[in-house]
Amino acid sequence: MQEAVQEITLELPADYTVPQLFYTSDPSTTAQILTLGVQCYTTMTKEGQKLRHETLFQELQAQAAQEYTPKLQTLQKAAKEAEDLITAMKRRIQQEEEQRLSMERRIREEEQRNREALLQEKNSRIASLEQQVKTQFSAVEQSLKESKESFQTMKDSFLKASTGSKKKGIRAELLIKDMLQQTFGSVGRDEFFHLECKGTEGYQGDIHMNWKDHKVLVEVKHYDRSVDGEEVRKFLRDMEQSRDMSLGILISLESGIVGHTKSGNVDIQELRDGRLCLYLSNFFSHSDPTLFLQSLKPFMETVLLKKGTQVHKEDSESEAAMQVARFTLQRSMLLKLLNAHYESTRKCKHTMVNAKKKHDQIWLELEGELRKSEHEVKLLLETLLDTEQSDDQQEITQQEQLTLPEFVFRTTDLMTYSEKEKQFLKDFCANFTFDTTYSCAKKEVKDSLKPLGYSDETVTKFCERFLLEDVWEKGRQKLKYVQKIQKKPAV
Repeated sequence: MQEAVQEITLELPADYTVPQLFYTSDPSTTAQILTLGVQCYTTMTKEGQKLRHETLFQELQAQAAQEYTPKLQTLQKAAKEAEDLITAMKRRIQQEEEQRLSMERRIREEEQRNREALLQEKNSRIASLEQQVKTQFSAVEQSLKESKESFQTMKDSFLKASTGSKKKGIRAELLIKDMLQQTFGSVGRDEFFHLECKGTEGYQGDIHMNWKDHKVLVEVKHYDRSVDGEEVRKFLRDMEQSRDMSLGILISLESGIVGHTKSGNVDIQELRDGRLCLYLSNFFSHSDPTLFLQSLKPFMETVLLKKGTQVHKEDSESEAAMQVARFTLQRSMLLKLLNAHYESTRKCKHTMVNAKKKHDQIWLELEGELRKSEHEVKLLLETLLDTEQSDDQQEITQQEQLTLPEFVFRTTDLMTYSEKEKQFLKDFCANFTFDTTYSCAKKEVKDSLKPLGYSDETVTKFCERFLLEDVWEKGRQKLKYVQKIQKKPAV
């Protein structure tokens, strides 16, 4: 079988001599020769290029080494110098940082010393001011307390006494006399004050009071019923017959006065001769009757100054009518003024009482801080002197860790309290639990602590000092956020 062949045309240079092998070889051999030749040429071309590249790289590397070696040495030298400079800068920064820390430490110590000195100076000033305020408030509180206690004692004494009208009248006179003494008795060195009971004498009223060079007639009624018109006419009759009296006061202790029971339990009447009469109804209905009398002092001083110096003479009927009409217009304004002044006086007293409470609270907090500081120093000294705590010390430490909830107690740190106060708080927390959803009666608190030796008065005093105002709210029977722990009976 004849082999299939193909004819190709190759363009060669004119001086190229074709190898003899191509003439004598068969087509297959010729094809192999051409293929091998092409592969050999391609390989040699690539290797030659690679060899040329390596040679060029070596030449360029030698040229670069010759050209850039001095620059590299210069750069290395500069890098070393920079590294040395950085090391020196780091050392200097470290020194400056140490100096800064030392300076900050000295500044803090100096600030601490200055703060302690300033705090000591302020504490000294606060203590001095507190002592002054405490002295002033104590004097005011003692005066109010004595007047209130005296009034309450005398009131209770004659209310519990015989119901006979004569005995009640005598006791009422003595009570009002004592209150007048407390209210009007503090007069100047050049002024005169004197009280005299006239209840046993006819047409003289119950009490004559000489005050600021003027005389005041006081009539006291202690009836279970209203003071009727007949008693009012007797009072006016006594005033008409006592021409030397510059002012008349009719006081009804526990009832109204017919025709003269007004808003604020005060009424004013002008007599035909220009003198004034005061009607005080439901006197015991005021929370502090002595304070109520004190609120009338400016009015009485003005009346005695203006009216007391006038000559008492009878006016004609026409003049009396005009005078009554004029005084009717003035009376409403006077009554409003007296009621407003009484409210202002009462608010001033409440402000003073609240200020004293705040002062006592500040004093309590400062005292607590002092106790806390002393406790910390004591604890530190005990730790330094004896590394092992005794059983008693461990028990005290555990007790000091008692947590007081901040939504119930004013101060939650137990170390700020005295030993007596701590014991009360421990007993309180042992019998009650705390949560914002709880509530219980104040009586339940008092009854629960009574077997532990706490009286109702002591419980009230401690709770008002330790508990927040919205927890132990004054005047309310309920106590917020507190619930008694129900102990299981012993089996």
